[in-house]
Order: sequence, then structure tokens, then C-alpha cells
Amino acid sequence: MNTPKLSHRISASIFDFFILLALILIALIPSIVSLINVLISDNTWNVVALYISSFFSGALALLFIILYNIILPVYLHGQTLGKKYFNIAIVKNGGANVDFKTMFARELTRVFVLITTFGLSIFVDLITLLTSRGRVSFYDTLSSTLVVDVLVE
Repeated sequence: MNTPKLSHRISASIFDFFILLALILIALIPSIVSLINVLISDNTWNVVALYISSFFSGALALLFIILYNIILPVYLHGQTLGKKYFNIAIVKNGGANVDFKTMFARELTRVFVLITTFGLSIFVDLITLLTSRGRVSFYDTLSSTLVVDVLVE
């Protein structure tokens, strides 16, 4: 198992970020329309519509995040679209393909650390990637996963 270039890991993350951003913006369209409606005509029904559309838009955005970061890698052998483009994949420490439990633990760890550190864990993760043997990130260590190069056939 070869360790991928740091630039590939970062580029794949940026690629995935923009794909998720586009999906989330699509999910937020009903909320944006409702907000504009409230700003134009502030009445009770428009405010209620804003609350309801915001709830469902948020739920849909969360569903997109879960599908993209957890379900997609399980079915694409550890790859998101960004990782697939840059020929890298997430595997378990032993080299086996990731399963739902592993990906759920990995993403839950990543989100928990990100929230509890108010986003500062991004810098810790970057330093860990730069200094660790095998270019293992902080949350990869916690969730017992690796990111490796994928052989292109």
C-alpha cells in the first residue's frame, strides 16, 4: 500500500468540498426562496413556510453529507468522487475495504473533533499529515483507517 502524495489528499478534499457545497446549495434553494418571500411580505404564513422549508432543507443537506461521506465510500471501495479522480482510497489499517461502521466512526470522529475545536483541528490535521510517517491524519489514527494510492488498471 503506497502512501498518496499530500497534494493529492488535499486536492481530493477540496474537490469533495465543492461537490458537497453544490449539493447543499441545491438543498437550500427552497429556504432561500422562503427567506426572500418573508423579506418581501412579512406575514405569519411566510414565516411558518420559512421555518418548515429551512428544516427540510437542513435535513436534505445532512442527508447529502451522510450519503457522500459515509455511504459512497462504502460502495466505491473507500472512494469519494474526489478520491476517485485522484486515485486514492480509504482502507482499514489492515488494508481491507472500509465498511459502514468504519466510515461512520471515521466521519463521526472527524466532525466531533472539528466542532469541539471550533475548526482549529484542520490545522492540527494538516500538521499531522505533514509530520507523520505514512501521511496519516489525526482522525485516521483515531478511526484506524489509512488513505492509500489506488492502482489504475
